[in-house]
Parts: sequence; C-alpha cells; structure tokens
Amino acid sequence: MGKKRTYEELEQRVKDLERESVERKRAEEALTESESKYRELADLLPQTVFEVDERGNFTFANRYGFESSGYTRQDIDKGLNALQLFIPEDRERVMRNIRKILSGERCEGHEYTALRKDGSTFPALIYSSPIIRGNKPVGLRGIVIDMTEHERAEGALAESEEKYRSLVESTEDSIYLVDGNCRYLFMNEKHLSRFGVRIDEVIGRAYSEFHSEEETEEFAGKVKEVFETGKSLWYEYRSQRDGGYFLRTLSPVGEPDGRTTAVTVVSKDITEFKRAEESLRESEKRYRELSITDDLTKLYNSRHFYDQLRTEIERATRYNRPLSLLLLDIDNFKHYNDTYGHLEGNGVLAKLGKVIQESLRQTDSAYRYGGEEFTVILPETKGEEAVSVAERMRKRFEAETFSPTFEEKVHKTVSIGAAQYQPEEEFLALMRRVDKAMYAAKDQGKNRVAFSESPDGDQYAQSDPRVHITSRHL
Repeated sequence: MGKKRTYEELEQRVKDLERESVERKRAEEALTESESKYRELADLLPQTVFEVDERGNFTFANRYGFESSGYTRQDIDKGLNALQLFIPEDRERVMRNIRKILSGERCEGHEYTALRKDGSTFPALIYSSPIIRGNKPVGLRGIVIDMTEHERAEGALAESEEKYRSLVESTEDSIYLVDGNCRYLFMNEKHLSRFGVRIDEVIGRAYSEFHSEEETEEFAGKVKEVFETGKSLWYEYRSQRDGGYFLRTLSPVGEPDGRTTAVTVVSKDITEFKRAEESLRESEKRYRELSITDDLTKLYNSRHFYDQLRTEIERATRYNRPLSLLLLDIDNFKHYNDTYGHLEGNGVLAKLGKVIQESLRQTDSAYRYGGEEFTVILPETKGEEAVSVAERMRKRFEAETFSPTFEEKVHKTVSIGAAQYQPEEEFLALMRRVDKAMYAAKDQGKNRVAFSESPDGDQYAQSDPRVHITSRHL
C-alpha cells in the first residue's frame, strides 16, 4: 500500500480529480455525434427549429429557419437575440412567456407577430420546452410555425366554401371541421388518408367512433372550450392510432352575430421533431451517465463522489440527520496484479464493484475512488449501521472465488474504514478520518472493518482518531 497519505496529499488528490477524465472525453464525443444527428433531422423539417440560451440568444437554427427569416449563421455568431425577431408590441409578452417556461410552467403554444430580417412580418405560433442540463434550465428549444397559411385558410372559409376546400386540400396538414357534439362536418384528403376511409364514410359520424375514450374526452373538452370562449387554442397530441405527434390548432367558425357554429382543426405532424428532441434528451442523459460512471466497475467515478459527498454533508447538516462513509481497499492487490496481470486484476475490481452494488440500499451510492479503492456514501445511517453494511460487503467479497490460472482458486479480501459524519466537521476532515480507519484495518491484519468513532474534539482531524476494530479475520 505504501506510506500513509498526508493532509496535503489528500488536498492535491481532490484537485487532481477535478480534471477532465477519459470518460468525459468519450461522453463528449458521443454527445457531439448525437447533436449532429439531431441537427441533420432538424434541417429536414419544413418548420423553423431553434435553440436559445437563458438570455434569449440563439445558439442554433435549422436550414428552414435561416431561409424563412433571412438571418444567417453569422448573425447568430454575432449575438442574435430572440426579441429581434418579434414586433416591439410583442416583446414583453415573449420575455414573460420565456420566464414561465424556464421556471417549469407548461406552455402549450403562443402566437406572435414575427419579424424577418427585411422588416416584413408574419403570424407565428411558437411551441417550446426548456433545455435541462444538470437539473437546471439552461435555455429553450422549439419550433416556429408560420401561421400565414392557416389564417388564409380560415379567411377563405369565411368567403366561400369552395376556396376553403381548395386551400385545405393543398396543405400537408390534416384539416377537419366538427360541430359542438364533435361530429365531423368536413375532412380533407390528408386526414382521410390517415383514417383510411372515404369522405362519405365519415361525415356526420362522431369523433368517438374513431378514437379511444381517453382521446375523445380530451378532444371534446378542447372543442367545448373553443365554443365557450370563441377563441383559438393550441395543444400537442399523440395519436394512439400510430404513435405520431401532432400540434393541433382549434379555431372557431362563427356567424356574423358572433355565435360559434363549428370548430376547424388543423393538425400538423411534428413527429420527426419530437423524436429528434427525445433522441437529444436521451443522449444528454447518456452523456451525464458516462461522465460520472466508471467503465470497468459500473459504479460512479471519483469526480462525482466529491460533488455528491458535499451535497450529502450539506443535507445532513441542514436537517440534523446521520450520515456515514465507507472506504474500501483490496488487500494485496498490487501483488495479485503483478502476479496474474492487469486483465485478471480488472476482473477482481469489476467483481468488487458488483458486490458493493448488490449490498447497497436504494438511498446509498458507491464510487470507484481510484485504483483498487472504493467509497460508499450512506445517508440516514449511523456508525453502527455503517459497520453492518461494511461487514456485509466484506463477507460477500471474501466468499467470491477467482481463477487466475487453471490450477489456482484464489479468494481476495478487503479492508474497510468507516466513519460517521460529525456536526460541523469539514469535508476533508471526514475524508481523512475514514482514510485513517481503513489504514488501521490494514495495520491490524487486513480483511476487517475499522470504525473511527470521533475526531477527538478536533474538527480538522489533525490528531489520530480513536479506531475501533470491529472484526478480525486472519
């Protein structure tokens, strides 16, 4: 094992472990590849796809976004802010809605008057959601729907049925008309093809005949709201028929006296966008897991350990709850590694990682601390309970059999240091105590658990802690 660590060596180790690891580089490469796929998919969509940071500055826009707005990648690089793309009258509302979304409020869609670079305007429906990293919102991503075509379609309906039909049949969106009882009054060819029926087979029939009870209840509620308010609404819908995602716009069809007599539904397919968004979200999750996980043992790595231990110490202090820490070291590991090779040594490390994982409770967490050392954080755990957990791990690992050669059967052991966090104890003091306890277990013959009862009144643990050897197995 070599000589015992000094306080300065422990401090240096904390600093060293803050550096970027090989796992992080691999994770960043995986994330880069995933983002590339996401952006390629976004470039295929016939709507603007965008991302902005928490200040509203654009960080990404797809090909259609640049083509429709007149802005360029150079404009984004120079610091293009989302507010520049809206008329002044809408900007305060834009900022208010951005703050709501970043705070976690669900926003199904907002309509604004958007500005192109050349000064021309168009009605836009924005559908967005927060970008979450490290459990914090760092920006927004979403789509911009140019509502010009939809508004023209609604205007054409007011002018004449024939013009309305011509417009709605030329779009790739599903468009249909229902009355107050959710009976179909009209359905364009796009939606008929999705249903697989002829127009004479659907007119006059109820929405419920083609959809589940759950879907019907949601849709009927939205139709009722449009009839009662006389205002349009938007919401996202996932079809139980084919699993596709759609952005539905429900708009009132009214008489000159203001009465609503029907509701027009425009259903835009956003399946590819949602799948790309889900793929990116999953990639971000995998990236985080890769960046904090040790490849060999499948436990968390040491960099994540320091972050988590500080968090648990803060929680234990705030709520006056017990917290314990274990430090495990494989006995005579260097000799085993030198004798049988690194591949066999890696097998021992992986097996100990599995034994530790199988010995944990749901609230516990385990980490590969470095080399052949492992550490375990035990929230809501007093010292005597921590010793029991450590003993369980020690016995299970001792029972494992390794076969480094055809002729040999080898059992390996661990020495474990345990300590309970003391109120107001410094982070490094707790680390030093459990480290000394582990060395005490080594000094007393290995393959045992040593518990540090207290820092002897010195919160910086500058003097040796009292060490209690809980078991001896020679």
